[in-house]
Amino acid sequence: MARPGRNGPPFWMPVGQVGKLVCIGLNYTYHAAELGVEPPEAPVVFLKATSAINGPHDPVILPRGAVGRTPVRRE
Repeated sequence: MARPGRNGPPFWMPVGQVGKLVCIGLNYTYHAAELGVEPPEAPVVFLKATSAINGPHDPVILPRGAVGRTPVRRE
């Protein structure tokens, strides 16, 4: 059986027609500690543009000045 990935069957984004992305931030205590802030009492809710959705092997294009300041996360 072929392994998924670059040399096997393609991965596809697990989303269809997306209207909006609603995100929750700082929902893990260790993430807040990692950032040096207190965990919030209520969830931090924010929106992302649907153009932020990326495939598993697509490049991540960062704006100038963001290289080295952007944390690596797989979310």
